[in-house]
Amino acid sequence: MRKRSSEAPRWESARKRRLQDGVTGSRAGDENRKADCVDVDGDVRGLCLHRDHIARSWRASKRDTAVLVWSAFECSQYAMMAGKTAQETERLFGLGYENGKRFVEAVRTKKISAEEWKRAPMGVTRLMGGITADFILGQISEAAAGEAYNLVVRGDKLGVAPRKTWRMEPELQKTLADTEYRTRNCALLK
Repeated sequence: MRKRSSEAPRWESARKRRLQDGVTGSRAGDENRKADCVDVDGDVRGLCLHRDHIARSWRASKRDTAVLVWSAFECSQYAMMAGKTAQETERLFGLGYENGKRFVEAVRTKKISAEEWKRAPMGVTRLMGGITADFILGQISEAAAGEAYNLVVRGDKLGVAPRKTWRMEPELQKTLADTEYRTRNCALLK
């Protein structure tokens, strides 16, 4: 059996990184559990803010504005469906709107890097056509909210699940929306 060098055990270094990033309460060794973020088709679900990904994802959000925009609009829908306060729903929508205006302006003035464009969610990049920033953001908001709704009610992002599998009970929808809101750490978006 090969002996590790004098460095700290792998789980301890992961814990130290989480603490440096401001993430607490996670189980050691969960940092690479990307399966939580991927649906059955292999698509990444939203921003993937599960457990250890929180702080690192949002620390990088200054350069990943498009990701923040999409996630804020999705979280706004989850907050509304989960019965959160109107202030929380409006805060998340406003966060998406304000950052979205900056992103659209950066795209129009060609101040966005190719790398940031590649990291942007497809829901944002494919809807960038439009006359005004408000029109573009309306399209993006509607697409993100529709995807969030489909995930809660229909059980998939695309909304193609058979109607008999839809979750029509209001209490179940509220519980599922609250679960998505908490799992994606929507309250931490700033």
